[in-house]
Amino acid sequence: MKKEWSCLAGVGLTLVVLLTGCDPIDVRIVGKYALDDEVGCGECPLNGPERMAFLEAFSPDEEPRYRFDFAAGQGHGGTYRFEAIDTTQASLVLYPDSAGAFHADLIGDVVFTKYNVKGDRITERCGSGVRRCLWRKE
Repeated sequence: MKKEWSCLAGVGLTLVVLLTGCDPIDVRIVGKYALDDEVGCGECPLNGPERMAFLEAFSPDEEPRYRFDFAAGQGHGGTYRFEAIDTTQASLVLYPDSAGAFHADLIGDVVFTKYNVKGDRITERCGSGVRRCLWRKE
């Protein structure tokens, strides 16, 4: 009886891992993320957004939207998409169309990020490149 339950639990866990890992990255990123300022480098809170929000597109004719909020009420928002770098990695590309005074120069530009999206977290290298800034899904 114990072996049957352990086999079923193993099969169930495998199915959960396979099914959640198959969602496209643009579906998995949807949500709100907050910077974990206890992880990474001292430059994470200074340079990175305090909060990130990613919304899905509501129709096929619409691009998904993002919003980054920084300290002192500053931020920028616009549309985003993922661009494949190779078969194993995709880069998050931002197209800002609104911004506060500190980020106004981004409007109309294309911002290629170096964010890594895994599960319920977003990371970015900082400092010497070994440590990573971390945003956790709220």
